[in-house]
Amino acid sequence: GKLTNENVKDGELPEGWGIMKFGEVVNNYDGKRRPLSRDVRAKRQGKFRYYGATEIVDYIDDFLFDGKYLLIGEDGANLVSKSRPLAFIVEGKFWVNNHAHIVQTKELLNIDFLSYYFNSLNLAEYVTGTAQPKLNQANMNKIPIPIPKIGEQNKIVEELESRLSVADKMEESISQSLQQAEALRQSILKKAFSG
Repeated sequence: GKLTNENVKDGELPEGWGIMKFGEVVNNYDGKRRPLSRDVRAKRQGKFRYYGATEIVDYIDDFLFDGKYLLIGEDGANLVSKSRPLAFIVEGKFWVNNHAHIVQTKELLNIDFLSYYFNSLNLAEYVTGTAQPKLNQANMNKIPIPIPKIGEQNKIVEELESRLSVADKMEESISQSLQQAEALRQSILKKAFSG
């Protein structure tokens, strides 16, 4: 079943939902990002996470941000392949280079809701460049975001988290089974050749 009520036609929004552009519902902190070269980072190793487009790239001795933020990769193949989440939430003290947009949601928008919604999108019409795909700030700001009332957002987030944790557990048990199968295969081979 859909998370929303069943009588909503495709492309229409449920009762009481509005639509706003991404740029209207977030505060953007791209201006505070600072890339550091590998050489500089090598001299400044520390305990603070240093993020790039999709993940932690390094650990350094200082931080630019402190709090709960949403990071969205600005460039790279992942914008098209989506082999990793497009958007991910980072909390605590950390540094961000210039390959990830960094935002916080304004009032009346749950940051987890925005993150899940963003990760469900196909960004093809907002991404420029083929050799090196890029989601620039102007294009990102145009993306329409459906906005249910905050209580409903929170419910949707809870529902998603419980369903996704089921998928995570499934993934875990599959990878354990694969390891067991491999161990079994090895032991069968070993027995076969050790008389």
